[in-house]
Amino acid sequence: AIEKCADELAARHVTGAGQPGVGEIRDSASGILALVSDFVVVRAVETGALLLNHQLLSVGAVVERVASQQKDAIEAKNITLHVHTADGLAEINADQGLMEHAVTNLLRNATSSTPAGGTVTVSLEGDADGLVLTVADTGKGITESELQSIFEKSWWLRAASRTSDLRLFVTK
Repeated sequence: AIEKCADELAARHVTGAGQPGVGEIRDSASGILALVSDFVVVRAVETGALLLNHQLLSVGAVVERVASQQKDAIEAKNITLHVHTADGLAEINADQGLMEHAVTNLLRNATSSTPAGGTVTVSLEGDADGLVLTVADTGKGITESELQSIFEKSWWLRAASRTSDLRLFVTK
């Protein structure tokens, strides 16, 4: 509802000195919605209540769709988005909603780590052994010591600047 109201305000060009921009309101609402969604997935996994809807799925189509959905928000932050999906990739048996959630989380994580003027690159390659999805950004990066822990829930909850960011944990 907040996102829709922000869109309506933007359509009416409602802004004022000293008031938050409509884009900031929409971004905050989107962030809260994503956080709640992540908590729901984490809770479902922890309680064994996560129901999977497996189907044959083109990961390339998922990557293209999510990138297309995120493109305007990414470019609004003055970040360039590059997407490459190889041709002829095999379909996999997966839950489409969770796959889209994972790709969205990876893109949002990369975008939040990338300064204005930077680049986020998404690529999907594959061979007989499987698929490799790579999301790279021109942000400050992750230290070698952090690499061992970034997919753990407890690390994200402990990290001082990331107290509500569970994106990589949820993606795993």
